[in-house]
Amino acid sequence: ALHDENPYVRAYAAASLGKLRDPSSLAHLITMLNDEETFVQTYAAESLGELRDRKAVEPLIEVLEGSNTDVKPSAAWALGKINDPRAEKPLIDALRDGEPGLQISAAGALGSIRSSLAVEPLILSLKGLCCLEAAEALKMITSLDFGSDYETWQRWWINIGD
Repeated sequence: ALHDENPYVRAYAAASLGKLRDPSSLAHLITMLNDEETFVQTYAAESLGELRDRKAVEPLIEVLEGSNTDVKPSAAWALGKINDPRAEKPLIDALRDGEPGLQISAAGALGSIRSSLAVEPLILSLKGLCCLEAAEALKMITSLDFGSDYETWQRWWINIGD
């Protein structure tokens, strides 16, 4: 089914492999990140997140840094599920990206990873479209809850630097 000429069959196969969480599907799902259909790539990325195998980190980072903006949010989400520190910098870069869906996914992923490197960029993100996700990520990372109040987070950040 992964090689079926019908892209919907391939997409369903990719999604099913994620639900099964079978480690032997890793290489197949990584290959599907290069499928000609964006929605197949999206399902493949999400399924790689479900597998939580660190071997998928580099291919997912390539997707995150690639040109297909439709797949990037799923790659960011998957990197958060895998929880590997190699994803921190690319996710921080994605947080600064102008596309709201990617910013939301990147903020969530950085919270899942509990990236201390992301605190300052997340505070800055409180001013943007992903303020709720940034606030939740900051809460996960710091165990503090100032909601989406940029000024309070900024004061806290300045004070811990002293």
